[in-house]
Amino acid sequence: MKKLLIPAVILLLAGVVILLMPTFFQMTGLVLILLGLVLALWGILYGRAGKGGRTLLWTLAILASAGVIGLMTFMNLINDYGRTDWQEAGKADCAIVLGAGVRPDGTPSRIMNQRLRAAMDFMEKNREAPVVLSGGQGGNEPRSEAEVMYDALLKLGADPERLILETESQDTMENLRNSAELLGLAPDGPATVAIITSEFHQRRAAYLAEKLGLRSVPVASHTDQWFYRVNYTLREAFAMIKDALLRR
Repeated sequence: MKKLLIPAVILLLAGVVILLMPTFFQMTGLVLILLGLVLALWGILYGRAGKGGRTLLWTLAILASAGVIGLMTFMNLINDYGRTDWQEAGKADCAIVLGAGVRPDGTPSRIMNQRLRAAMDFMEKNREAPVVLSGGQGGNEPRSEAEVMYDALLKLGADPERLILETESQDTMENLRNSAELLGLAPDGPATVAIITSEFHQRRAAYLAEKLGLRSVPVASHTDQWFYRVNYTLREAFAMIKDALLRR
């Protein structure tokens, strides 16, 4: 089983490199490191273990494989939810654009630009609904996400009279709660809110909106590079598990 040490080292090195990159791929890096450690330990212990020990290792390997398959299935379900229902979104009473990262120079990140394009599509199809731009200022961001989205949308030709800024939130739950307060949405009220965010983020956003008693409809932006989509979907899978455990 020493042959397993080569892929284990590759996974470990790839995970470390990704962790050192100035991106939001940390979860992917941690998973690769974990897989590398598991492979390395399995390869080392298998050659030293007796019959009973090898049976235990195979059992653990099967359980680990089942866990990976389960995680991949969960990620696929998350992505499947990320579709736009324009028939319902066109009739929504209001909309919330969930913020994304801001570059060090104060311009929208790739993910934010994709969400802004979806916001413009919404504003063209729904001519009346007010739109909340939601996102505070992260520790490494020069301005709040809401302010950056506002400036970018004005450059795209959005009507400033329809835009409302929410600049205090630091996570998705706060995005939704603070925006609902600005819009005057009551829990379990009749109004429908369009949630504009990335396809990988839609499922958790809808789950949290439901927890707040909001009636929501998805407007999903398209993540155009597969490695971004895989990484962020992986993050969302763990975030949904955390939210479920915290009963948020």
